[in-house]
Amino acid sequence: MSLDYPIKFSPILKEKIWGGDKLMRLLHKISDKNNIGESWEISDIEGDTSIVSNGKFKGKSLKELVSEFKGDLVLSLIHI
Repeated sequence: MSLDYPIKFSPILKEKIWGGDKLMRLLHKISDKNNIGESWEISDIEGDTSIVSNGKFKGKSLKELVSEFKGDLVLSLIHI
């Protein structure tokens, strides 16, 4: 398989004491949590790894993509 389309990831929404509903209202983030203070758009931090939300890689983690495609993934990002 190749990286021949734009890959989108599901955001990781973080509750914070300073959070609220602006990310949901203004940026249309979907969550059942309250006080969303941060939206991590892409992450590979242990326990907070981004998951692909579209196309043939839907459901795969960023870690899986990096393992499978290595440098090709980075090169595809450079050409955007």
